[in-house]
Amino acid sequence: MRQRDEHLLAPPFTFPDIILDDRVTVINGKAPLVRASIRRKESRPVLDRIHNRLMELEQHYLGKSDMRKAIRYTLARWIGLTRLLDDGRIELDNNPIERQFKHTILLRNNALFIGSEEGDEAWAILASLAQTCSLNNIDFYRYLMWVFDEIIGKGAAVDYEALLPWNAPNSCRNDLPKRT
Repeated sequence: MRQRDEHLLAPPFTFPDIILDDRVTVINGKAPLVRASIRRKESRPVLDRIHNRLMELEQHYLGKSDMRKAIRYTLARWIGLTRLLDDGRIELDNNPIERQFKHTILLRNNALFIGSEEGDEAWAILASLAQTCSLNNIDFYRYLMWVFDEIIGKGAAVDYEALLPWNAPNSCRNDLPKRT
């Protein structure tokens, strides 16, 4: 890098700007609209500075350099990276999801007794479906009964995507009253 470009090495933000622990605690448990409002107010200026800095830095690196590739990669996904500003349902991290799957991952070695790759894959699919049901407040047993009924009823014409847990009927949900 040329000597006159040393100013480019200065970060576009300071660490107090991006340390969000206190701010995350403030918005945890709030309604999605409230979370989005707080994020737009507090995070958008920081993200705008980062975006502007990336745009500036992109011009100072050769087209095939690793740094320019990394900057372009980030800028090409900027809309997705900043979607959390306008949608309060999006979490800042996936730690709750990772915690949900942690015991499944720890049990992965126990699946070796299954005896075949097909059995291992079937176990992994079933475990993933169980966790996805849990995350979507779906009773796994009622969900499986619904899926089996749908497959039996529709035969070869089954739309498997429509059978994913988030498409399950209300009768499979844990958070709604059960029909008697």
